[in-house]
Amino acid sequence: MPITRRGFLGTPLAALAPAALLGTAPEYHFHHDHVLGTSLDLVLSGHALSQDEASAAETAMFAEVNRLTRILNTRDPQSDISRGVSSRELTEVLAAYEEWHTRTSGAISSRLGGKLNVDALGKSYIIDRAIRAATSAAPHAEGSLLNIGGDIVVRGRSPRTIGVAHPAGADNSEPLTHIRIADGAAATSGTSERGAHIVDPRTGSPVTGARNVTVVAPDSVTANALATACCVLSHDQGIALVDRTPGAAALVIAPNGATLRSARFGAVERATIRTIGSAADWPTGFELAVTVTLKEIQGFRVHRPYLAVWAEDSSGRLVRSIAVWASKPRWMAELHTWWSQAGGRESLFSITKPTRPPGKYRIVWDGLDDAGHPVPEGTFHIAVETNREHGDYAKVTGTIECGAKPARIGMKETGEFEPVVVDYGPRAQNA
Repeated sequence: MPITRRGFLGTPLAALAPAALLGTAPEYHFHHDHVLGTSLDLVLSGHALSQDEASAAETAMFAEVNRLTRILNTRDPQSDISRGVSSRELTEVLAAYEEWHTRTSGAISSRLGGKLNVDALGKSYIIDRAIRAATSAAPHAEGSLLNIGGDIVVRGRSPRTIGVAHPAGADNSEPLTHIRIADGAAATSGTSERGAHIVDPRTGSPVTGARNVTVVAPDSVTANALATACCVLSHDQGIALVDRTPGAAALVIAPNGATLRSARFGAVERATIRTIGSAADWPTGFELAVTVTLKEIQGFRVHRPYLAVWAEDSSGRLVRSIAVWASKPRWMAELHTWWSQAGGRESLFSITKPTRPPGKYRIVWDGLDDAGHPVPEGTFHIAVETNREHGDYAKVTGTIECGAKPARIGMKETGEFEPVVVDYGPRAQNA
C-alpha cells in the first residue's frame, strides 16, 4: 500500500497517511494531531520489533520533539530562542539558514520582516532528530517513517512509496503521482494549502511562483530548504539548484498546472500523473465536500480517532465509502455502523503535501459509487462516524439534495469533532 504526504490516518494522512507493508514484518502506527501545529504519524516495522519497543520509540520521539520545541519555538516567550539563550541546537539551525542563504542567493533567510524566524528549517531539524531518537530507541526496527504535517523522513533498509498530493485535491483524493524513497526525506511547499504565505526575504513580498514543489533529498532540512527556495526562485533557477544538490530531485507544479521535473526526479517517480475526474451524472464540475475538524483533546497518549465518511441513497443503502481512516485494517470494525454496511476493508495510504492546519480535513465525493459507476442526481444521506482508541464514539448524519443547484448542510458537534459542514456544488479550484 502506498503512502502519501498529506496526512496519515489511514486514508492526505491525506487523504491521510498509512504505510506500505514491508514484506511480512509487523508494523506499528502512531497518529497524533496538534503536534508542531499540525499532525504527526510515526510508522515502525521489523520482524523482531515488539509493541513495547515500538511504544518506547514513540516516547523517545515525542521527548525529542518536545525538547527541541522548547528551544526553537518562536511563538513561545519562554523558549530559548525567544529568551535569547544560546544552545547547540539553535546554533546548528542558524548555521543551516546561513548555508542556504548563501546557496540560494538570499532566497532563504532566518530573518523575515526584521524578526528572527526559524519555523521552516527549525521544523525540519526537529523531524530529522525526532526520527533519529525513535530509531535509536527501537534497535529491532528495520524501517521507520515519520510524517509531520506532510514533511516525511524514511529510514531503514526498505524503501517506501509516497504519494504526492494533488494541489487541487482533498484529503481523500488520489495522489498526483508517487515517489519511492529509500533512506531519505520528502518535503512539499507551495500555495495550495495556505495561499501565498511564503515570503521572498529579498523583497518582503509573498511569492506565487509555484503552486506546489515536492523535493526528495537525503534529509528533511535539505528537502525543506530546496522546496522553499524553488517557490521563491524562478523555475529554472530552482531546478538548477536542485540538480546541483547531491541526492536531490524535485517536481514543480506551476500556477497554470504545468509540471517541471529536475534531472533526477524520474529516478524516484513511480506513477504517471493523473487528474481528478468528476461525476458524469451530476452537473459538470460538481462535487460533494465534507469538512471535518477533529477536536484537540489533551493528553500525551491521545490518538486520532478512526473515522469513516460515507454516502447512502434515499433507501439507506450504502453507495460510497468516501473515506475510511484507521491505523490497521483490523480496527475498522470499531466503526460499527459503517462496517455493518460495508463489511470489507479499505486501502490505506500516506501523502506528502504542504503543511495544513491540525485536525481539519476536507473529504470529497466525486459522485461515483464504490464500483466506480456514476450515481444519479437525488437525495443522499451523509454519515460521519468516529471511534477513538481509549476514547469515545461519535456518529452524525445529514441529508442533502444533489441536483442541479448547489446545497449546504451542517451536522451537529460531538465530543470528537466540531460541527461538520457538507457542501454540494462546483468543484473548488484551490482546495
